[in-house]
Order: sequence, then C-alpha cells, then structure tokens
Amino acid sequence: MTRSLYFYLWVAVIGYLAGPIVYTSMLRFIYKEPLHPQGLSTLLTWSIPTFFTVGILLYLLSIILLRSLRIYNLFTQTFLFVLVGVLPAAIFTISAAMLNSRISSLISPEGLLFLLFFSSIGIVCSYGVWVEHKKQSKVPFHALSVVLIIAFITLNLIPLS
Repeated sequence: MTRSLYFYLWVAVIGYLAGPIVYTSMLRFIYKEPLHPQGLSTLLTWSIPTFFTVGILLYLLSIILLRSLRIYNLFTQTFLFVLVGVLPAAIFTISAAMLNSRISSLISPEGLLFLLFFSSIGIVCSYGVWVEHKKQSKVPFHALSVVLIIAFITLNLIPLS
C-alpha cells in the first residue's frame, strides 16, 4: 500500500474521532449530561459501521461528482461532505427510534447531536482529503490529529463535575 493510502486511512480514523468528540462535548457542556462508558460503547457500536460503510462511500461519490462538474475545491468539498452527513445521521436517528421513525426526529435534541456528529466528521475528513490531494504539508493535519486524540481521551476519562 502506498503512503497516500495510509494517510487516507488515517484521515478516516481521525475524521471519525471528531464525531464522538463533538457528541460528548455537546452532552457535557450544553446539555450538562455525562456520557457513561456504556453509552460511549453503544455510540461507537452504532456509528462506526455507519460511517465506515455509508459515510466513506458518500464522500467518495461526492468527490467524483465535484470533479465531474469541475467545481472541486475545498469549500464545495466541505459543504458536500457536511451535506451528505445528513444521510448517515438520518439512518442512525431513524433506526434508533424505530417506533417514532419520522424525519422530524432529525430535528430533536438527539437528532441534532447526530447531525453535529456526522457534520464534524465531514469537516475533518474534507480537510484531510484536501491536504493529501493538493500535496500540502501534512504537519497541520497531524497536529489536529494529536489535539483530537487528547480531546477524546480527556472528554471520556475525566468525570463531569
């Protein structure tokens, strides 16, 4: 495997990590609720397959669409990555609320958490893909990776006061 393929894999992993960070941060600082270890494992169990199947496929299709329309730039890519993040959020939110499965469940407080979850993944993945595609310095992305890893560990190990 080439170095760029490893970098894209790293982008997917770090991009995914942004989702649980935003979800946990919103619960902790906006809703003043802790995310218990069982809640974190449930969140990861449901969201990892959703992102690594549907999410990555939609990002790839987004890049293909933007390049075929010749409007491929960082802004349009980020916009489309965030926009396609609505689909995994809808799948996740509606399937989690089987009995009340309406599209309006996306606007509920829990639905908003999942929209932010997948939107943050889209933003980080878009930046990482752009860095690799344009052959820019990867140092800022690696620095972002370290910050996200520290934030993930900190948010999930330090109890809510």
